[in-house]
Formats: sequence, C-alpha cells, structure tokens
Amino acid sequence: SSSSSPYIHPLSSIVLSHLQTHHPTFLTSHSLSPLTLRPDGTFTLGHTSSNISSDPTSPSTSNFIETKWDPSSKKHWLNVKINTKIGSYCLQDNTKPAWHGSKMSSVERIESAVDGMISSNEEAS
Repeated sequence: SSSSSPYIHPLSSIVLSHLQTHHPTFLTSHSLSPLTLRPDGTFTLGHTSSNISSDPTSPSTSNFIETKWDPSSKKHWLNVKINTKIGSYCLQDNTKPAWHGSKMSSVERIESAVDGMISSNEEAS
C-alpha cells in the first residue's frame, strides 16, 4: 500500500542507522543530505547523479554516501565520496556463505567498515 514506509534493505538499514546514530556531525559537516531511498532498498545521502562526472574526485561532484546493489556480481556496496577521497566497501558478497571467514557478525562487520570509512575521511580533511 502507498501508506507503508519505503523498503530499505537490511544491510542499507544497518549502515544508515549507524551513520545517523554514531556519526551525525560527520553527516552534517559534509552536507550529506538529503536521504534518497531507491526501489531496490539502497540509499544515497547527499547528491549523486547517475552520471557522476568521469572524474569523481573533481570538486564539482558533491560529497555522498550510498549503498548499491550490483546484480551482476551479487554484491552489496557502500560507496563514499568526501571531498577528493573515494572509497568502496563490499558489505556483502552473496557468492560466499554468510558466515564465511569472519568471527564478527554481519552487523559488527558493517558497522566497523562504516567507522573505518568515517575515520579515514576525518584524518584526510
């Protein structure tokens, strides 16, 4: 029904709630709004366009954090662009078993990837 809230993928939800709960000043200081939810359950914070300039490090490309699902590789990605720094983190690789090689839960692993991305960007700025 149209009154139900938009679908957000569980992985995207973990990233989003962790950012909003633990890193709100990072989001505001880098102008990472508005929040856009996509039909596949992924999201963008900040302004991305599907036609990001061929050089994403160019200052004309705004800062953003987004999750993306790549159907061909069956991987869920966290993509980040802050100033001239760009990072991509694989949140989930559906070609591997869920518990493959990690003692941490998926939630802990994702939250620690988000924290690492934030701290590497804070050091760079």
